[in-house]
Amino acid sequence: MTSPFLAGTFEDCLITGRDPLRGGGFSVHDYQLLSGTVTTAADSLRAIEYCVFEKRYCTLTELREAMAVDFEGHEPLRQRLLHAPKYGCGEERADELAAWISRLFIDRVDAYRTKSGKRVWPGLYNIDFKIFANVTGATPDGRRFRDPIAEHCSPTPGVAKKGPTAIVESASRLPMREGYASSPLHITLNKSDFANGCRPGEDSGETDGSL
Repeated sequence: MTSPFLAGTFEDCLITGRDPLRGGGFSVHDYQLLSGTVTTAADSLRAIEYCVFEKRYCTLTELREAMAVDFEGHEPLRQRLLHAPKYGCGEERADELAAWISRLFIDRVDAYRTKSGKRVWPGLYNIDFKIFANVTGATPDGRRFRDPIAEHCSPTPGVAKKGPTAIVESASRLPMREGYASSPLHITLNKSDFANGCRPGEDSGETDGSL
């Protein structure tokens, strides 16, 4: 698809009057490659490890069969998968798996060079997480088809139950600094936990606030 906004940021496109993807021409000095969602992938590996090999709630075959039908008729198993340890809760093993996936990706990208010798910048990032959620079938972490997947280095939506400190603890175990193309961490805070600028015990008179 054409992009007038993108075209307007390249001098060559302004000269030719053409979109960059329609022969307008533009010079790219740096390339980046984004990882996709490593944290939901880590949750899935941890769920397999925990539910299949540690707790023996099911076999791999039974898990594959349940995923193939989007967990229809397998709700007890899905609940066990959903309640397996997850990234973003300070559980070291889940975080280790996320870090391991990240490291494999970053090392592979860092070692690559284009034909002209240019480097590609790795990023722990998933710009299309909403699109991915709509095309990715059921996953071993208990997620159903079209349910959300994680944004970038953030936890899978709904699984971070131990607050922002645990999220930061999990993220600190990822090689985010080396994913220098971009490795964002999103944290959602409940605005009801904040006092809108009042001293403790004072009433601001405001019934609604935003963060």
